[in-house]
Amino acid sequence: MLGRKSWLLLSMVMLFSVIGVSQAMGWSLKEAAKPYKGTTIHMLINHHRMYEYSLPYIPEFEKETGIKVEVELLTRRTMNTKQEFELGSNTAAYDLMHTSTSKSARYLRAKWCAPLNDYMNDPRLADPDYDYEDILGSARGIFVQDGVIYGFPWSIEANVYAYRTDVFEEHGIAGPPKTYEDLENISKKIHTAEIPAISMRAGPGNTLNVFIWSGFLWGFGGRWFDEDLNPVLNSEAAIRATEFYCNLLRNWGPKGYSTYIHYDIRNDFQVGKLASFIDADGLTIGSNDPKISKIVDKWAIAPIPVPPDGIFAPTPYAHGMFIPYDAPNKEAAFLFMQWYTSKEMERHRAFDHQGCIGFRKSVRFTPEWIEKYSVNNYAEADNYSLEHTFAFVRPVWLPEFLEIGDRLGIAIQEVLIGERTAKEALDEINEDTYLFMELGGYYKAGMKNPNKVGL
Repeated sequence: MLGRKSWLLLSMVMLFSVIGVSQAMGWSLKEAAKPYKGTTIHMLINHHRMYEYSLPYIPEFEKETGIKVEVELLTRRTMNTKQEFELGSNTAAYDLMHTSTSKSARYLRAKWCAPLNDYMNDPRLADPDYDYEDILGSARGIFVQDGVIYGFPWSIEANVYAYRTDVFEEHGIAGPPKTYEDLENISKKIHTAEIPAISMRAGPGNTLNVFIWSGFLWGFGGRWFDEDLNPVLNSEAAIRATEFYCNLLRNWGPKGYSTYIHYDIRNDFQVGKLASFIDADGLTIGSNDPKISKIVDKWAIAPIPVPPDGIFAPTPYAHGMFIPYDAPNKEAAFLFMQWYTSKEMERHRAFDHQGCIGFRKSVRFTPEWIEKYSVNNYAEADNYSLEHTFAFVRPVWLPEFLEIGDRLGIAIQEVLIGERTAKEALDEINEDTYLFMELGGYYKAGMKNPNKVGL
């Protein structure tokens, strides 16, 4: 017969087994949220179409969980200023905040983001169907450092080549360019004063001209750093990339090209004053809306061209959310964050609305998604671009990148308007970048380049 201690041990084993099976088979958001019923979480976020598509479903989360969600919605610039003030002042006023490719590394260095790994491994909180690996690598990689996850993405874009199919047909051009030689030849052929051949971001900045220039850098075989993090921004490849980018705009760009940003490009394209552009896929949203566009069904997108021996590197950009280090309601915030970025919510944004810049493979690569977004070759070109690019086309893992990128943007624009040669401008920015890295202690620490592409 079993003794009292043996019965007690057996009972405990059976109890924990039942709990484990129950958690694995019966996890529900409603049950997970019971300890936090009546909690109010506060989120700071910027205006964005993917948030607008999510907004109608937030009451469903509140009803199921009993957790109230208060959202403060600001323009991006205002939000960035307020957000950094709140984080730097230790106000503990928010449970969730916006993050993005541009901000992630600085926020991580400042230790403003709560690590998510423990929550993701907690069976009480973690939805077993969440499937973190389902998130595109070019999106999730932005919010990870040394294996620690600090944020979840809720959108991802990449650069594409958008073009007017009617203009191409008029000039007898069979399809979009695949190489830089094609890009030059096509631009030369279709360019007119009324409808310039091509436009790209040219205003200076890490998210402006550098955002586009980076794809040319990789395409010509260039790099930002070598394996030991020595900058190589004045390499022959980088010089050729800069000259090529500048010549495209000088020869076949619109008037005033040197200050163009993405909104100028989108507007010109939609009103029929531009034949093609290289920029984020999201800029084409609205081009089939007859209320704002004169080119309905007269455009398409394709992957950006690249030389046969170059590296295909359409620059990605992700938006996401994180839990601040001083958030008062971290567990409740994690439940909302997990729900907001779940497969179900991704399907709502994609199929109930026009959420074509989503981040989950299980939605993007379904026949339903491909069919819905196949018009204008969007689905094929966009999925190819996101599947084949990588997170660090720009070295956004580097907290100093904003300063380096902004200085580089000024240097590129100086070349564009003829103030300096590409070699002169890049020699100086390469020296500046080395000093940034030296002052940052990267060489003393013996740190290696975390981006292994092309090394």
